[in-house]
Amino acid sequence: MSGLNDSVLRNNPVWGSDTTVAVGTIPAAPGNQVTIPLSGTYFIFSNNGAANFYVTPDPTINGVLVAPGESFEFACKAGTSVSLIGSVAGQDFTLTQFS
Repeated sequence: MSGLNDSVLRNNPVWGSDTTVAVGTIPAAPGNQVTIPLSGTYFIFSNNGAANFYVTPDPTINGVLVAPGESFEFACKAGTSVSLIGSVAGQDFTLTQFS
């Protein structure tokens, strides 16, 4: 039987006192894009707006499409940054971070 490791813990988030929820907006400049440093290990980006946005580790390419009303969730190492690229300026999103 294997023990718990970082990969197992990252993919099994638990809501606790260190879970954070923040609402943000993708700015108009530069290029309807924002880079967000992630402080947890499991993340949910929810699209609260009326237009698509992309979540990507590389701000020079589109990544995972998140349509209006949808969410994208994933695990990664703490200290990683991701970029959001909006199809319009002022796109609203919610970020939930689990530690």
